[in-house]
Amino acid sequence: MTAREPLEPSAESAVYRKALTWGAIALGVLAVVAAVVGWLVDGAMGAWAAPAGVALAALAGLLTPWAMQLAHTRRSDIMAAILLGTWLGKMIVVVVGLVLLSMVPDFPRPLFGIFVVLGVLVTLAVDVAVLSRGRVPYTTKRSNHRDE
Repeated sequence: MTAREPLEPSAESAVYRKALTWGAIALGVLAVVAAVVGWLVDGAMGAWAAPAGVALAALAGLLTPWAMQLAHTRRSDIMAAILLGTWLGKMIVVVVGLVLLSMVPDFPRPLFGIFVVLGVLVTLAVDVAVLSRGRVPYTTKRSNHRDE
């Protein structure tokens, strides 16, 4: 019996991992900027509302590449279930979060909304940059396809 060689990560995994890493770094920087801008614009309430907007964008922007990293090696029906499940989970968290935030008195909605939009734009820019530069081959040596 021979020891199995560890599988090298696929090109797809590398692209998703890079999107997660760079997305998290970019959103972390944006959250710090948001806290400073929020403090300057609206004091303590703004200092947590603006990063909360970035956090909401991070939930949407980082959960998708994470789900793809998890699902891309699965059968298509399992992959679809994982992606749809994470999408549904995101939507539930977003709706519940927005309802709870609507109950906070004097919540700076414009500041929150601006940083949600900026966070989404940052995640989109990172995803486009990473995916357009990703080198994923059309075929691989390890194919499960059998000619019959």
